[in-house]
Amino acid sequence: MLEAEAGETALKPSRIVDAFFGTALRMAADLDGGGHTFMRLLGRTHTELNEFVRQFLAEEYAECVGRFLAALYRALPEVDRKEILWRFHFMMGAMSYGIAGTDALQRVAGQFDDEDPTRITPRLMSFLLGGLRAPLAEGGMFR
Repeated sequence: MLEAEAGETALKPSRIVDAFFGTALRMAADLDGGGHTFMRLLGRTHTELNEFVRQFLAEEYAECVGRFLAALYRALPEVDRKEILWRFHFMMGAMSYGIAGTDALQRVAGQFDDEDPTRITPRLMSFLLGGLRAPLAEGGMFR
């Protein structure tokens, strides 16, 4: 739908990221319709090793991921495609870990009083867009 609206114009990265990750995050915030439970389960499948489930998900979402990456390549022609792939990998990890729950954060940080799943969306979307747009450190080193 977004691609049809844009026509020949590249979509903004924020719209692409929202279409892919924002949709999942909104589903994760659905406490009444089962979306929250489903997305926590999906998040755990990405953070825990299970080759069968990972292969199934890779095949199931291959077309969708391909379209998402193609839209990012088009929206960010100045960013090397390999770099976009790496950033997508990190974005998937951040989303999966974020929606899997705050259990690990509670263990590390102690008291953590903001577990409301509806509040993760703006935080994680800011993080994902920042990471997507961040310049690559020269020589792989941060200063």
